[in-house]
Amino acid sequence: MMRFLFILLLLCHIPGTGWANTGYNHDALKSIPVLHEGRVKPLEAFARIYLKRFSGRTALEDGTAAMAWLTEALLDPRAASEQKVFLIDHEALKEKIGFIGYERDVFSYIELQEGLRKTAPDIAKLQDVPEDELSITSKKLMKLHYDVLAYAQILRSFSLLLPLNVDIPKQYDIPKDGHGMITYYDLIKIVPTLQDDLQRIIKRRGTDVSRYTKREQAITKLARELDVLQQGASNNVLLRILPLTFGQEAGDWASPWEAVQMGTADPKVLGYIKRWRDAIAAYHVQDEAAWNIATQAIRDTAQEMTETRVSSFKMDVERWYLIGHPLFLALGFYIAAFLLFTLQQRYEAISSKFFHVSVGLALSLHAVEMACRIFILERPPVATLYESVIFVAFFCAALCYWFYLKTQKTEQIVIGLLCAAFLIVIAPYFVSDASNNLETLQAVLNTNFWLATHVIVITAGYGICLITACLAHYRLYRTGFTKITKKATKSLDDSVHAASILSLLLVAVGTILGGIWADQSWGRFWGWDPKENGALLIVLWIVWIQHGLYDQKLSKEMYLALMAGLNVIVALSWFGVNLLGVGLHSYGFADGFFAYLVLFCVAQSAVIALLWRKNVVSNAKE
Repeated sequence: MMRFLFILLLLCHIPGTGWANTGYNHDALKSIPVLHEGRVKPLEAFARIYLKRFSGRTALEDGTAAMAWLTEALLDPRAASEQKVFLIDHEALKEKIGFIGYERDVFSYIELQEGLRKTAPDIAKLQDVPEDELSITSKKLMKLHYDVLAYAQILRSFSLLLPLNVDIPKQYDIPKDGHGMITYYDLIKIVPTLQDDLQRIIKRRGTDVSRYTKREQAITKLARELDVLQQGASNNVLLRILPLTFGQEAGDWASPWEAVQMGTADPKVLGYIKRWRDAIAAYHVQDEAAWNIATQAIRDTAQEMTETRVSSFKMDVERWYLIGHPLFLALGFYIAAFLLFTLQQRYEAISSKFFHVSVGLALSLHAVEMACRIFILERPPVATLYESVIFVAFFCAALCYWFYLKTQKTEQIVIGLLCAAFLIVIAPYFVSDASNNLETLQAVLNTNFWLATHVIVITAGYGICLITACLAHYRLYRTGFTKITKKATKSLDDSVHAASILSLLLVAVGTILGGIWADQSWGRFWGWDPKENGALLIVLWIVWIQHGLYDQKLSKEMYLALMAGLNVIVALSWFGVNLLGVGLHSYGFADGFFAYLVLFCVAQSAVIALLWRKNVVSNAKE
């Protein structure tokens, strides 16, 4: 709780402005690079990540954008501490914090202090409890505490540059800036002298302040106020916005407090801090012209300092990517293409051009989504569960559209569009951090060669498996519930067979490549890890079905039903093994997804059983 106390004491010394939401321009700050979670990203991305982490949104309820919110939090912590930012939509947690009877779900930093103070002992106990043994309320309580601690770090990130309401004894010559402001940064040079004077006073007068002269009381008060600021700044490393080493890889970055406490003398870093001080001064006197000049100077200085290791173009691309949402635009065009195709089959007057334009736009936007991720993260777009889902969605749509153009078989394009749309819809469930889908990889996974070979091949195999299973579903539906010619039936059977063979090839090759990667990373080709077993299960499933058909141990209907069951096998291999939490491949979890996975497998099994039974009955009648 001391960290919260430091923030509250800090707020007493910093005047508020209430200026962040008055429409002043924050654009120059949006592309400022900051090192966060092992990767350099634009400041706007940092803002969006934390605002979404705290509030579940990328803008406040009153419409304030993430960057405006962060500017206020950094430069006017008093006003930001009263902003309703923290989402608490769990009734049991609201009751535990002390918000019984509140109809709203969003609360401010100040409002949470009393509840956090009361629940702090609970957090100390919960930290020793395994995560899988925690209740939902306990997990949410811990998250709330961690979120508030992160917000506290944001609030004090620039506290050394903020104007202070302190009295400076006349014996210390501290020149004020053009606005008459004094900051901790101005007082750094007198801190050693101030501490020496305080020690002499204590040695001479003791610790009873009432015995001190007015001058000695002023020295004591100033020394303690600065000590509060220093203690509150300990371990303040969240906003690493200052690049310290030039011409090297982006690794040596510091927060403002870190840079000051390590005593950096680099003139470029000191100049960069001066730019921020100018902007903060303009912010607090509400000088729009000075603010625009200062923030542009910050951006220019940042680009100059980082030009050898950070691409300003990449910063702009990431900002556009976060705002543009190309994947969800692609989802809209996939759905539009499906509807247009369906209408086109019924009404010949509807031109096919609209359908092809919709598919083209969907695929283009989907490709832009993956290209942006490749450019921003500098790796193939298949390294996480989320990325693998959107890659498979693109693969299914593109491959089926290509087959449709070649063969004009309607089932192929329908399957491709539906698979792509379904996978995009479920993709957000596989983001480990809901506030950030541009994740930094574990070291063992961060190998571009194997990501571009093993992972792409195995996920492409998953995509073909889904297409195979959907074709089998369609074949069973057509022969069970509609009239279909023998020629059309044979065509569908050939499509299922060809797709299954290609599935087998890709998954088998991908599994072998995975074994080679495992040998290089872990010193063994095969270790019966759940993820390895899942890939092997797909291979064995297809091989078993094919041999059953060739040896006439399986009827055509049972063969197709089992091929339709590939959806279940792939779901268990692709997603299910990650829910086990064991093995070297235990990464990419999706909390709460287990129930959905079980529901999907049960529903698929029921549908397949119904389709199989209908085909058996139809064949018996014939």
